[in-house]
Amino acid sequence: MELVQETIKESKLPSPEDDIISTMPENVITNILHCLPIRDAVRTGILSRDWRFKWTKLTQLVFDYNFFNDPLDIRLEYYFSKVIPKLLLHLNAAITKFVLFIEDHEFFPIFYEYVNDINIWVMFLSRKGIKEFTLISRQPRLKLHSHIFSCHGLTHLKLDNCSVCPMPSFIGFPNLLSLDLSSVVFGSYTYGEFISRCPLLESLKIDFDTTYEIKRSEIAKLENLKVLSLRLCNLDNMTKITRSGFFQLMRFFPKLQELCLCFKNCKFLEDEINIDAIALLPCLKTLELNRVDFQNSIMVSCVVELICSSPNLKTLNITAASSTQNPPESLEVNYSRMVQLKLHTVFLACVKGLESEICFIKFLLAYSPYLKKMIINTFSTRLFGGDGDRGAIIFTTKLLKLHRTSPVSEIDFKWY
Repeated sequence: MELVQETIKESKLPSPEDDIISTMPENVITNILHCLPIRDAVRTGILSRDWRFKWTKLTQLVFDYNFFNDPLDIRLEYYFSKVIPKLLLHLNAAITKFVLFIEDHEFFPIFYEYVNDINIWVMFLSRKGIKEFTLISRQPRLKLHSHIFSCHGLTHLKLDNCSVCPMPSFIGFPNLLSLDLSSVVFGSYTYGEFISRCPLLESLKIDFDTTYEIKRSEIAKLENLKVLSLRLCNLDNMTKITRSGFFQLMRFFPKLQELCLCFKNCKFLEDEINIDAIALLPCLKTLELNRVDFQNSIMVSCVVELICSSPNLKTLNITAASSTQNPPESLEVNYSRMVQLKLHTVFLACVKGLESEICFIKFLLAYSPYLKKMIINTFSTRLFGGDGDRGAIIFTTKLLKLHRTSPVSEIDFKWY
């Protein structure tokens, strides 16, 4: 009993000097808070008197699905009318990052009641040193106020399903490094005019189903471009493209590290091309190609030549076209230029079991000594003309018989 009492007497409550967390530098505490969801970061105010207002120094606000998915089932309009405005009002530091993701379909009937509030937030952010801005509105399209174009310090801008109209005095975003536009409608501006006002761009991603056009001369000005994603048909209205024209375009981007092209609505035409005219992409490490028609041998030839022109390519992602058009019988894919590749991962989607697809896979396996995994994703009912499980077994058997240069490569089949 005496020993226990002595132990109790010796134990003491921690002194303020022992409170290591509260005595950390303010920037370290703020970084810790940024790692938490906003809801939890604000709740740290109940920890102690010293922590009561720590959260007001947050500089990054992310209002995404996790934020709005409240277990208490609070209605979305309450966040827009009460929670978010109070958060913005109490923050003391510059707000460098702001993300708003509106996806709740139940909110759409009253969406237009809060459009003005969202634009007020944008005006507020334009005065708070915003550098990263993301706004995603699934439905309906959000008309964004022109205040966003006064944020000249922006380095990253992502807009999805928005309508914007730059001011006549808009000179551009001189510090913008990353631009991601999806289903964005401009006013009197064109996409090309907007992009040309962002001279330091390193990453450009554009996705839009309707007609828009970017001139080759406008995108060629982006000398620092390292990441590019767009629909090929929207570049100089290239619905019809030759092999030489395709590689003439690639010559504009020698610094590319990631390239994503969609071949939707593109018709590839045969022409004579000099091997020396094929662009070399020495920095390219990731290549993604969508809507590749494996029954169009001209298109497949361009794909093969593009892969061979990327000596440091590590990741290849190809999605086959859902519908195909038969090419003239005299044309065949030329694999004679295939060289040793440095591919580590290959992902093929919407495969149908065509002989041209099997031939393409054969050469990838034969010339990829560093390959670790090839993932093939398809619907079994599409294989071999809809032969179901039997077609899947035939296709799998053919691929397993192919020679693999890499001793550790795996083929992972995923049927749906």
